[in-house]
Amino acid sequence: MFAFDADAQDKEDTVGLNVTNAVMEAKKELQPIGIDVAIAMWPSHVAKGIDDLFHAGYKPKIIHIQ
Repeated sequence: MFAFDADAQDKEDTVGLNVTNAVMEAKKELQPIGIDVAIAMWPSHVAKGIDDLFHAGYKPKIIHIQ
C-alpha cells in the first residue's frame, strides 16, 4: 500500500503525474507475482501526511488498484 502526502492528490502537475506513474509501475511489477497494489487517500484539509492523519484520529480510504 502506498500513502503519498495528501497534497499529491491536489496537484495535477508533475507531482500528481509522478505519483500516478509510480503507482502504475508498481502495479506492473507487483501484480504478476501476486501482490495487490493499493493507495491510501484522505482529504488534504484533514492532514498532509498519513502520520498526521492518524494523529488527528482519522483513517484513510483504501483504494485497490485493479
